[in-house]
Amino acid sequence: MKVTLVHCDYDIPERLKDLALPGIPLGLAYVAAVAERDGHNVTVIDAYADSSSVQRTIQRVLASKPDVLGISCVTASVYFALDIATAVRAEVPKIVFGGIHATFSPDTFKDVANAVFRGESEESFPEYLAGKPLSEIGGVSYTDERIGAFRHNAIRPLIANLDSLPLPARHLFDFGSRRYKLFRHLPFASLLGGRGCPMRCVYCQNAEVYDTYRARSPRLIVDEMEWLFKTYNIRHFAFVDEDGMISPRHMREMCDEIIARNLKFRWGCDSRVDRLTDGDLLQHMAKAGCGFFFHGVESANDETLARMRKGGNATSEQTRKAFRLAQKAGIRSVASTILGFPGEDKPSAEATVKFLKEIGATYAFFGLPTPFPGSTFGNMCEANGWVKVRDWSKYTVMNAVIEWPGGPTLLEQTEMVDAAYKSFYNRPGYWLGRLFYELPRLDWPTISAFSKWSWESFVNTFKWGHSKEEKEELPGAGLATAQLTQWSR
Repeated sequence: MKVTLVHCDYDIPERLKDLALPGIPLGLAYVAAVAERDGHNVTVIDAYADSSSVQRTIQRVLASKPDVLGISCVTASVYFALDIATAVRAEVPKIVFGGIHATFSPDTFKDVANAVFRGESEESFPEYLAGKPLSEIGGVSYTDERIGAFRHNAIRPLIANLDSLPLPARHLFDFGSRRYKLFRHLPFASLLGGRGCPMRCVYCQNAEVYDTYRARSPRLIVDEMEWLFKTYNIRHFAFVDEDGMISPRHMREMCDEIIARNLKFRWGCDSRVDRLTDGDLLQHMAKAGCGFFFHGVESANDETLARMRKGGNATSEQTRKAFRLAQKAGIRSVASTILGFPGEDKPSAEATVKFLKEIGATYAFFGLPTPFPGSTFGNMCEANGWVKVRDWSKYTVMNAVIEWPGGPTLLEQTEMVDAAYKSFYNRPGYWLGRLFYELPRLDWPTISAFSKWSWESFVNTFKWGHSKEEKEELPGAGLATAQLTQWSR
């Protein structure tokens, strides 16, 4: 059977795509791998990596002549996905959907889908391709022709043994794409060390389904890294686990495996700040090539962190300690934040940006509170009537979509996030400092790529900001009376 899988694009500026972590859509690559394992002929179209338009993607889908078209999308790319399905449905026998939005809002696709896959699909999708009745496939939503209703089968259990999965079908992706390269120039790969997170942060959709942590074998992880080096000359990696530091023992065993094989790789992972308490483990990770952590810092305000239900010991003081420990071990720390979460105002947001500068964040990402379907925060916003923007293409975390009583307006939030990026990145001293820090620590190919990327990124910081037209389109926006946000460096 011919299967075509599409990863949808969505509307965020190219300069922000360049700041995002590169790499193939790993979930889709796993689904492609299990389909190939079962003898199907698979084609992958990554419209996000190619910045491919809807029309161009439609042409590529039709040219592949699939028996089954699988479309993966996030909330921001829903319309892209629906446009493709609507355009090709007369010529494609079966169209199915998957991804995080499909998991929580399957009804979005009921008019164009033969089936919608909720949760992990590496077991359910092969069953579908094998012809198993839809009524017997766990985690599938579909139209039951007998009763004329859209049915939702019970979600299937999470895959307990991740080692049973084949390696992602990376050969189906164009590794020449700059979206798959570190600093747009270096061979790079994303990896899965484990899945799931037991924490219950209110803004996170994953917390509602993927709440059980399951780890892959450290030996198999390092086998994959070694294979990627031999096959694609990749030395730089990033783990896409929700939290790579849930199990210190698992992390130590993986590092032991890397060191024992004398592999000279550079890699990093996500981690909560309250996981970073063992300086000896961080030193061991650095010895094994760990070069960065990606932290959901979210805010410098402890009351805000409590409202987010970050749990554990996620406080601003612990963030300081974690960054200090990582820096002592020679590991870079990247901070992600949510500005203007309910209960905060513009001074709170400014304090968070100042805080990141004080603790020496290597890079920073600033977003706005977004009520993603299925998340506790999304349900909270709906219940309180805070959702002001229903256009899902705006749910990128870069656009203001909610207002709460006494909080900043949509326009003020938009200006807050624009000002945050400019305040943090429009600092020549920051970029020079990054360059001088990296020079003695990197080999020449990495230095060359990093230098080009740094210069291009520095130039792009002067272009950051929503346009006047985008601001005028905001519900209730009044540019003449708006208090513009201007933050000092």
